[in-house]
Amino acid sequence: MADEDKKEEAEEGKKNGLSPLIKKLLVGGIFLLLPAILGILAFKLVISPLLAPPGVEDDQAVNMFPAGTASVDIEDIKVSVAGMDPSKPFLLMFSVTLLCDSEATAQMLMDKTSLFKAKINELHRGRTMSEVNDVAQQGSLMTQMEIESNKLLKNLGADKSQRVLQAEYTDWMTVPI
Repeated sequence: MADEDKKEEAEEGKKNGLSPLIKKLLVGGIFLLLPAILGILAFKLVISPLLAPPGVEDDQAVNMFPAGTASVDIEDIKVSVAGMDPSKPFLLMFSVTLLCDSEATAQMLMDKTSLFKAKINELHRGRTMSEVNDVAQQGSLMTQMEIESNKLLKNLGADKSQRVLQAEYTDWMTVPI
């Protein structure tokens, strides 16, 4: 009787075209291959473009300053800033890079670094810890450094074409005193 059932199943499988074992293997293969294919597509379409080297547009954004610009680093600027508790001040230590329109302007800044350092120090003096750690305030301070540096250049007798294009913080650290 068992032999007859097996023969009937084999005959039914031949009539349907596929045996039950092959059907199970095909369904299992589809369940394994489908996630693998979707993973490969996700990598190719989403992750790979994020990891790709920057394109031409990114390079143009980096080189937005004209040729011939020069930078001057003003290092080791220290200012006392007020903490949350006025009796516990903090020491703000930072460095600034000033991007100049030409080598001549950069040379003038290097010759008078102490004056520019004093002006930058003056802009930061009297600030609170919350002010100097606020990103918006830092942006405002960088703009003020640029404006004040250009005023100082004018006072030192620089040509109207000589100017500071941008000011950026390069180091930034606050330490409790």
